[in-house]
Amino acid sequence: MIDRTVKDQGKAEQVKSVVSELVAELKAVRDQERAGHRRLYELNANYEATPEELTKVLDDAYNQRMQSATKILAFRFKMKELMTVEEWKALSDQMLADSGRYRHSESAPRTGY
Repeated sequence: MIDRTVKDQGKAEQVKSVVSELVAELKAVRDQERAGHRRLYELNANYEATPEELTKVLDDAYNQRMQSATKILAFRFKMKELMTVEEWKALSDQMLADSGRYRHSESAPRTGY
């Protein structure tokens, strides 16, 4: 999709590199979230768990999400700097169109991110 959208192949390669970093971050976030949920389940099962222990797990999860969100936002702006307005719109439109393939429900079509 990037190769079809970004005309300058040097910049396209840079965009693909940023996307690879973005995907790696998203995978790490998913793994962190799963680990946090497991920890919450373990604490919930522990009758002796204190409110402070549960709050710490929730605080850690929140802080990790915020750190990842900051990284993801930085990746977005790196990509934007490498692309023209037209390329950005074309890529965004294509991503939105393709996103329907991966939904599990038959809800109304998406109109934006």
